Amino acid sequence: MKEDDDNVYLYISNNGPKIPDEIKDLLFTPFITNKSSGTGLGLTICKQIMQKK
Repeated sequence: MKEDDDNVYLYISNNGPKIPDEIKDLLFTPFITNKSSGTGLGLTICKQIMQKK
């Protein structure tokens, strides 16, 4: 993480399995998942939290 007077910069990396190419462009879409027990809401909720001011 890095910050200056106006911004905070958060660097994110994937340390898990490779994200399948067929869902890469849909990652922040609700209910998109490749997990058998996933809801597909985790990244959607994270994105909404990050966009709040």
